[in-house]
Amino acid sequence: MKNRNPKMVEIQGKDNISFKCKVCNQVWYKPPLSKKFNWQCPNGCTLEDLEYKEREHYREVIKSES
Repeated sequence: MKNRNPKMVEIQGKDNISFKCKVCNQVWYKPPLSKKFNWQCPNGCTLEDLEYKEREHYREVIKSES
């Protein structure tokens, strides 16, 4: 399965495939018989949320090094 949203979603597992949001760590599954699937996090996380999380992590690293 090709990840159509690699910046936001991580694909986990091979047999029972699940998806994990890189912002809030929410895990969800593709309905077994569904041909269409939503790659968006069920919590509505966006790329802006991811950028904010990365900036906050960077700030924490800088603080811990000083």
